[in-house]
Amino acid sequence: MEYPLLEGALKICIVGPSGSGKTTLAAKLIANEEHVFKRPHKTVIFCHEFLDPLFRQLAEDLAERGITVRTNHGLPNEIMAEYEASGGATEPTLIVIDDLILRLAKDPEQTEKLFVWGSSKLNLDVMILVQNLYHKSLRNISLQWYVVLVKKVTVLYCSR
Repeated sequence: MEYPLLEGALKICIVGPSGSGKTTLAAKLIANEEHVFKRPHKTVIFCHEFLDPLFRQLAEDLAERGITVRTNHGLPNEIMAEYEASGGATEPTLIVIDDLILRLAKDPEQTEKLFVWGSSKLNLDVMILVQNLYHKSLRNISLQWYVVLVKKVTVLYCSR
């Protein structure tokens, strides 16, 4: 089976209610990224409030495959500063933001910088998992995403 390969400065949003499978879908996309992304990631950074056990297991599996895995409590502000100082990521890097919508709302400038400038200028791909696509903190950046809506078993894929 051929998979569509996603390429370019990726911004992926996975949206669905609690228990709908957002984390499971994200983990499957990342675990099978050689079939999903045109350029597989060499580094994956999980930004979280509470690190989901599924991502913890995925991190171990990725590390065994030679992929650098970092975890970050909260938004990746310090990570962004590191990449800005060095001129961007030297290898394909994916930042996964898991259920940090309230933190995103408190720091809209940094959020917009990550999605609009960070992904295209710093060689970063961004995946965000949220429950509400229409939250005010996502308003300015939602037009640039690949959006995956999850409602239990139904998965809809919309390209930008």
